[in-house]
Amino acid sequence: MRVVRGGEAERAQGPAERFEGRVLLERLLAHRDDVSLSVVRFHDGARTNWHTHEEE
Repeated sequence: MRVVRGGEAERAQGPAERFEGRVLLERLLAHRDDVSLSVVRFHDGARTNWHTHEEE
């Protein structure tokens, strides 16, 4: 088990091809055993664009 404390997660803006408006992604687990986990924070008026997740 890996504990990720507040402020330790890698942060990045949500990519424009997936989101509209200001979106912050906090990556907790990056593609480990075919799994990734992020906290996604949407600012006022932001939304998800239609998209798919391809198998790797």
